Amino acid sequence: MKIRYNNKMKKILITLVGLLMSVYIPVQANDIDSTANFGGGGGRGRVNQVPKHGGWLNRANGIEGRKVNFGFQVGGALAMIDAANKEACNFGGKVSVFIHGIVPRTNTFAIGVELGAYYLLSNESKYIDKLTSSSREGTASSTKEPVASVNNWLLPTGQLSFMGNFHPYQRINIQIKLNIGALLVMVPLNEATYYQKNIQADGSYLEAEYKFSYKNDMRLGLSAGIGTDLLYAMSNHSEFKVGIDWSYLRFSYLKDWTLPEVQTTKELTQFGIFDLHIGFAFNF
Repeated sequence: MKIRYNNKMKKILITLVGLLMSVYIPVQANDIDSTANFGGGGGRGRVNQVPKHGGWLNRANGIEGRKVNFGFQVGGALAMIDAANKEACNFGGKVSVFIHGIVPRTNTFAIGVELGAYYLLSNESKYIDKLTSSSREGTASSTKEPVASVNNWLLPTGQLSFMGNFHPYQRINIQIKLNIGALLVMVPLNEATYYQKNIQADGSYLEAEYKFSYKNDMRLGLSAGIGTDLLYAMSNHSEFKVGIDWSYLRFSYLKDWTLPEVQTTKELTQFGIFDLHIGFAFNF
């Protein structure tokens, strides 16, 4: 009886251990699978999983897993091409707001709109120096100094925006953006009077006076840009961002001349602009 009793107990114990193992092993496997790529695991996120946005123990996923991404950004602008040479404006600022909707059946790409404005500061002393006859090739020096009055440029933009979002590390996102759209130019009322000596048929020089003013109106143009942002998730739905953009603005404006003859000319110009910015993005 004693031996039969021990065998029966052994069978019961083995059965209980087997039942416990059958429950314990799948639970452990499931825990490993769900945490290996998020939180402290350090690996990349799984394609078929959408973790919570933000949080110390969750991977920040930006627009991935969300339907809408919107926010704003402000920063400083460095203008080049004609802005620095022809118009003598180098520095300024930019502000913009954006909204993107995620492309259906993707977790990475989005399409939206971005509305913004550049404000570029004109440099009057550089503008006057540009009009000084000794600074221009092919002209003889004049003893008369030019006089100019310049104002700042306001350049609002409305663009279609394409964006890709990638999250290589916990709480960190990288976004690449491509924009193209329209530009509305608020032409400043710049005025100038300058002089130059023109060569005559007999070889002598005759000093001529030139006077013009910009037609103070609104003009349409083209705007395009490419940029990248680095974002840090602060909460489940908000991120801080810092980035750099390169934008190309092309437009024409009218210049009214009163001397040496009354006429209107069209000036084609282009602004190439770098801007460094900071801002916030929100995801829902």
